[in-house]
Amino acid sequence: MVDVVIRELADFPQWIPTISSWFHDEWHELLGVRSLEEIEQGLAKWLVRDAIPTALVAVIGEEVVGTVALRAREFEQFGETPWLAGLYVVPPYRKAGIGMQLLRAAEKKAVAMGIHKLYLYTPRAQRFYQTLGWQARQEATLYTKPVTIMEKVLLPHNLFQAPPVPARG
Repeated sequence: MVDVVIRELADFPQWIPTISSWFHDEWHELLGVRSLEEIEQGLAKWLVRDAIPTALVAVIGEEVVGTVALRAREFEQFGETPWLAGLYVVPPYRKAGIGMQLLRAAEKKAVAMGIHKLYLYTPRAQRFYQTLGWQARQEATLYTKPVTIMEKVLLPHNLFQAPPVPARG
């Protein structure tokens, strides 16, 4: 695995234009017709540490290589909340475990904020999320594109830790 540090986006607001460009390039069809400026304005709202919306970034050296966020609403047609959103790793670092590290960090952050269930949607990464404990909930359409809505109950024992051992006495 690559030596990655997961940090708060709030520590690196200068990376918002870079992340906006990633989102625009990767998901422009799912984001609707949105300009880079609109995406940047939306990401500026993620510069929060202990409330939603918030975002984390993966950093290698001085370079941002990935991001993930927690948001109140991500899929307006589906009223559940909160959502894991914007999990993205730059192509040269994919398949190196960075997405999994970002996902785990976001889940732990959610639990620390008192959140016990998260939702997400994905057009093509269902298997990735299923291997990390997410369950497909339903198929849906977002801006004419098919997506899968997934959920995960967040408990300490399914955040990649061993379950607590009962005390003997």
